Amino acid sequence: MPGVKVVERHAFARCDELSYVECDKLERIEGGAFSSCKSLTSIDLSSAKIVGEYAFAHCAALKGAIFGDKLESIRGMAFDNCTSLEQITIPLKHGMFDDDNIFNRCEKLERVDLVGGVHGTVAALWRNGKIL
Repeated sequence: MPGVKVVERHAFARCDELSYVECDKLERIEGGAFSSCKSLTSIDLSSAKIVGEYAFAHCAALKGAIFGDKLESIRGMAFDNCTSLEQITIPLKHGMFDDDNIFNRCEKLERVDLVGGVHGTVAALWRNGKIL
């Protein structure tokens, strides 16, 4: 979706054939924008700043999500019940999550990759499986 800056509330909700989303100028994803897209497996939203509540909730096939260092906030239940989600790439920023239920029922989520300037800081502190 080249040039799109905002995906409105429920814009693609229940789009059963949607399997991949990539946006180069997207800034805001409103609540429920991609909820219940049963074929959505991958998203690359590196330019997104705000992810609204329930934005990707119930996307059972979603395995990977990529966000860039511009991401400022992910709101409640954004990835609720994404039962196949295994990996997400996000920046590490204070106050980015407004609740602790962002990844509710995402039991397969095992890998979180960090983007931005935090890589060197975390790597410098982490040695042999423990913080120095």
